[in-house]
Amino acid sequence: MENDAALVSTCGSQIGNSSISWAGFPHFFKKDSIIVYYIGENERIIDFLNDNLGESFAGYSLYVSMHEHIGLGTNSITHSANDFELTLFSDKKVYKTTDAIHIWATLKYVGDNDTITIWHGKPYILFSITDGKDFNTIVFIQQILIETVLEKGELYHFDYRKIGGWYNDAPDASFWESFYQERNLYLPEGEYTVSVSGEFGLTEKTSESPSGLLCELKIKVEQ
Repeated sequence: MENDAALVSTCGSQIGNSSISWAGFPHFFKKDSIIVYYIGENERIIDFLNDNLGESFAGYSLYVSMHEHIGLGTNSITHSANDFELTLFSDKKVYKTTDAIHIWATLKYVGDNDTITIWHGKPYILFSITDGKDFNTIVFIQQILIETVLEKGELYHFDYRKIGGWYNDAPDASFWESFYQERNLYLPEGEYTVSVSGEFGLTEKTSESPSGLLCELKIKVEQ
């Protein structure tokens, strides 16, 4: 079991040679001959697992606490609007061109009701990255109307994932082909603005009731 546990990276985003984008924050526990993982941020569940299996040996909470301890921390910014909190994260502020970059966001409803219904296309949390020059990622939203119910206080997690394409006759086609075929996010040397927005409405007429949520942060990539 210890050999299997050693395959899990500190942040829980990689197991052996495989990178994984979880639907929420991962937490890994072990006891005797079993390994248990929980995806989410329900404090009662996490407390139960801590009490019965011991503290997590890998996952989000361990990764953040370790970085805070050594003074690195995560790079983050929060925007609040219309009873929502949208937070954008990167795992560092400065990277090497050989570093895999981890970007994610969380959304929390903090209003008075127990739940709230939102209407949106797909995806409804939209990431973009630009250097203000030639590097721009563009994501197209599927224009379908989806109804989603969010619970008050629940932390919803969204990982940055590459979604896009390129024109084969463009002068930079080979760069974009390599960029999108690589699962992990690597960026050329430069300074970048990373943004995330809440592309949903508070009524079925989404254009008349936008979330108003937008976060931006800066990262730097060095040789």
